[in-house]
Amino acid sequence: MGEFATPETVVTLPAFLDLSSVAILKASLADQIDAPGTTTIDCSKVERITTPAIQVLLAYSKSVGMRDRAVRLSHPTETFRAAFDDLGLHEDLMRWSAPS
Repeated sequence: MGEFATPETVVTLPAFLDLSSVAILKASLADQIDAPGTTTIDCSKVERITTPAIQVLLAYSKSVGMRDRAVRLSHPTETFRAAFDDLGLHEDLMRWSAPS
C-alpha cells in the first residue's frame, strides 16, 4: 500500500515578488511545466506580491491545467491572500489552496 504515490513538485516563492522578480519566477515555473503530478507552490515566505507576479502564477496554472495537471498553493500569507482578493481572484485562491 502507498507504493504508487502521486509525484509532486514543490516551488517555494521568495519573500518579494514584484516586477523585478517576475522573469525569475517565470523561468522557475517554466522549468516545472512538464513535471509529472501536482505542482505545489509554497507561499509561506511571501511578504510582497504585485500584479505581474500574480499574472505569471495564473498563466502557469492555465498551462499546467491544459496538461491535465494541478497547481495547489500551500501556506499563503495574509499578504498573498490580500493581493488576490484585491484583484477579485479570491475564488482562484480558494481553488488552488491546500490545507495548511
